[in-house]
Amino acid sequence: MIDPVYGQLRSQYSLADQDEHQCWLAQVQKADDVILIARHRSDEVWEVTIATQDRVSILSLIAGLMTAHRIRFIRGNVFTVPPSATC
Repeated sequence: MIDPVYGQLRSQYSLADQDEHQCWLAQVQKADDVILIARHRSDEVWEVTIATQDRVSILSLIAGLMTAHRIRFIRGNVFTVPPSATC
């Protein structure tokens, strides 16, 4: 269940968003599985969601790769969940 990890950020995500996140996480079965969803929000703004298994340095690798491609971050949220997520 994804419910406990949202904490104070719960109000930022609709129930539909939370269900969608749960489905993406359920698709991550192996350590090298990555789900990337990019949504165009406005002229120069994209929302990028990445789902993968938590491991040492994964956040810094993702941020470094995006920075190397000159992708500017406005904000970010990180969640870790138990591997029992199902869709």
